[in-house]
Amino acid sequence: MDKTLLQQLYDGDIYPAENILPKDPRYKELCREIGIKADDFKERLASEERAVFEQIKEMEEQIGNLFSFENFSYGFRLGVMFMTDTFMSDDDFVHGR
Repeated sequence: MDKTLLQQLYDGDIYPAENILPKDPRYKELCREIGIKADDFKERLASEERAVFEQIKEMEEQIGNLFSFENFSYGFRLGVMFMTDTFMSDDDFVHGR
């Protein structure tokens, strides 16, 4: 028997943060370019500066994760609000024909 969506979420089979990637081909290209430039830049730095640079990159990643969660949360709640509004409306959309 297949798992329900709720069971998949509970079991950790659904993990949006790892499954959502932009489909725009520019995304991969930008990631590649950033990686090349960051590696080149790190090679020019002294070891202490390199450590600070890595800390900055890690903090930027944390900020990105926080921002992504807020976007996900907002979109999820907005979707639920649309569904609630649809089911709670007083019009006779289905039965009023």
